[in-house]
Amino acid sequence: MRSLVLFLVLTSIASPIFSQDEVLRKMFFAAQTESAKRDFYNYCVNLQNKTNTQIAYSGVAAAMYAEVVSNVSDKLQFFNSGKSIIEKSIARDSYNPELRFLRFSVQEKAPRMLGYSGNLEEDADLIYYALTNGYANKNDNFWSTVIKFIVASGVSENTKSKFKKL
Repeated sequence: MRSLVLFLVLTSIASPIFSQDEVLRKMFFAAQTESAKRDFYNYCVNLQNKTNTQIAYSGVAAAMYAEVVSNVSDKLQFFNSGKSIIEKSIARDSYNPELRFLRFSVQEKAPRMLGYSGNLEEDADLIYYALTNGYANKNDNFWSTVIKFIVASGVSENTKSKFKKL
């Protein structure tokens, strides 16, 4: 909790430097531990006047939070809620490569028994299109991390090969 407070203080001081979306991106990639997942979830829950992209990050945070709670019923509730939020965000802006990456990341990490992995190749294709047609900058830190994530994922070798060439 102390790390969240410190993070929030630092980001509020640096608000002209970091947009809320940049903070969300950093917290998303940093959410590798239970504590960081909790902080990410709490940060997302407390955002006011969310954009569609920020709503999608809130969905990802809820899905990730499912890993933190101990009760199986709560795990399913958080995961399904997050999944629903992500899908609604994509329905509002289906060509947004960042939203597609967020869904990709959740589907890639979700246990296969949950049946939420059907859009991996489709999302990777849209992200690739965005990166190769100037809709996303492959040299941007966020997008270079996305490329590495996709290359390390369980997508087809053909898809991985395309991303390795970027």
